[in-house]
Amino acid sequence: MSQYGALYGKWAPITAETADAYPTYGESVSLGALTKVTDAPNFTEVTADGDDRVQDSLAEFTGGTVDINFAAGTPNEAKAKIWGADITEDGEIAMGVDDEPPYGGYAFVTRMIKGNKKYFQGVFYPKLKATPQGKEYNTKLKSGATLTGDNIHMLWEAPLYGKYKVESGELATEAEAKAWVDAKLGVGAAAAAVAEGEPERDA
Repeated sequence: MSQYGALYGKWAPITAETADAYPTYGESVSLGALTKVTDAPNFTEVTADGDDRVQDSLAEFTGGTVDINFAAGTPNEAKAKIWGADITEDGEIAMGVDDEPPYGGYAFVTRMIKGNKKYFQGVFYPKLKATPQGKEYNTKLKSGATLTGDNIHMLWEAPLYGKYKVESGELATEAEAKAWVDAKLGVGAAAAAVAEGEPERDA
């Protein structure tokens, strides 16, 4: 199977986390028009050797990073929420050394193809924390402008309960995939998955 697209990315802050259930989340927000998601898990790998060969081995998830790219940038209001920064009434965002980025969950939709069959899949990271990164600002070139969006860098952890990453099964429609994303982040009504006013698309 092959993957060819990314859309409908949503982030929501963790409001409670226990050892008995997946985290619960607050109100979800879009971070912008999604271009690409790149995750990089880290594992501690150890082996037990004997008789000149590996007898046992263990690979344990120890965290990682998730980088999320956006075509047109992330609104300041959303950046303030994920970075724990200050936002003014006129839309200014101010970042300081005392900011405390909250933990949150992130989920999005991707398109898949297997043979001649096209379908949608949801991807969910239950526990992430954003960290501000440097940004490059380019001048307008004689041949035209260089268009760049934002990259949101997330530190990736396993929740106290549950798995560190979840991928859905084959979802036939975009609406089903959006509903899956919203359900993972705790949105009660499945209809909220299509409440963005975006036109329905085929896989």
